[in-house]
Amino acid sequence: MLKVGIDDTATMSGTVAGWCFAGLDDAATITLEATAKQILSQYGLTAFHARHFGGEPHQAYDDFLDAFKSAALLSSWRVCACSLYDRATQAALFPSFENVLGNSLSNAGVSDPAEVAAVRTIAPGLLTLQRLTKDLEGPAELSVWIDADDFTRGRLSGALDFDGAELPAQHALAVLYNAYADRAFPKAPRLSKAGLVITDDHSSVLVQAADVIGNFSTSYILSELGATSGTRVAKAKIFTRHFDVPNAAFLRQHVVRKGDDIELVSSGAFTFSLA
Repeated sequence: MLKVGIDDTATMSGTVAGWCFAGLDDAATITLEATAKQILSQYGLTAFHARHFGGEPHQAYDDFLDAFKSAALLSSWRVCACSLYDRATQAALFPSFENVLGNSLSNAGVSDPAEVAAVRTIAPGLLTLQRLTKDLEGPAELSVWIDADDFTRGRLSGALDFDGAELPAQHALAVLYNAYADRAFPKAPRLSKAGLVITDDHSSVLVQAADVIGNFSTSYILSELGATSGTRVAKAKIFTRHFDVPNAAFLRQHVVRKGDDIELVSSGAFTFSLA
């Protein structure tokens, strides 16, 4: 089974936003979890959060990305990618993503607007993953850990009421996810029955990997395009030690730097895969 962590990512002012995905098979995930635990203990940390990088030992994050890359090389299947959308595409595309799962839930009899709203929150990230794995050969099933706020976790942690009949939210969302894959991406791996975990970023090493990779990759892009912030440069140096990355010439075909932010050259999505 392929296990994937999803975390949202965005630039400082949100000119581009999207998701980062970090996925490994079962054995490689177990290896990463064990190594990450050792690294956290060694440096006195509780979790890896890119936003805390400036005040924490930089070597811990270097070691963590090294552990992820080593695990990825041993994994039968892997996903390591970031997908960024400009504001116009967010406004045009995200509502359609939200409707795919949100409207399906409503049509199936879920009348609680808070539950439907919670599903809409996670829908774009889930369906972006489906697009990214549409040609992935090997795993028939996947499980997903997606970082979400307290509101979303609270609404989707138990059962959903379908006109008086209760069904665990995990099961219901797996059915909806797989039904859309049947229509749109028939080769994409299917979400297992209990394979969707709505979590916080402390609870999943793969979500933490997605968080760090998403944040550090943005710092790398900005650094390559001329940003000189010490923290960004430090993140970029760590990032390039562990991943084969697109060079500045390639990046300039797709993104431009605007101060401490980036914008896409053409409206749409910019997706780059690292593993």
